Amino acid sequence: MSVNAAIERAIRLRDGALLQPSAPSARPARIVAIGDPQSSSERWFGALAAHGLLGDDGWLRADVRLVTMGDYFDYHVPEREHARVEGVLILGWLAAHSSEHVTLLFGNHDAARV
Repeated sequence: MSVNAAIERAIRLRDGALLQPSAPSARPARIVAIGDPQSSSERWFGALAAHGLLGDDGWLRADVRLVTMGDYFDYHVPEREHARVEGVLILGWLAAHSSEHVTLLFGNHDAARV
């Protein structure tokens, strides 16, 4: 359920909805770093859910601080446009969180796309 809620939120954000998750805890219980997501949104949110980082509401749990380390768009799929769309969904969802909740780092593959 949380994966579907997260994908729904990501799509609504991409389409211009103004959504914000709840504020993070003042002191996160866990700080997690993920490098090179390079994945579909379903796999990305599935991985977050599998590790207990995603709340039922489709946002990061309030007690989690997430650091992502770039390369959001570059992964191998037959249709390059699909990788772009998926990267935008993931990046938009991450960016909707406050800077106390999520830290986004720019990757070398991202730089090649800009």
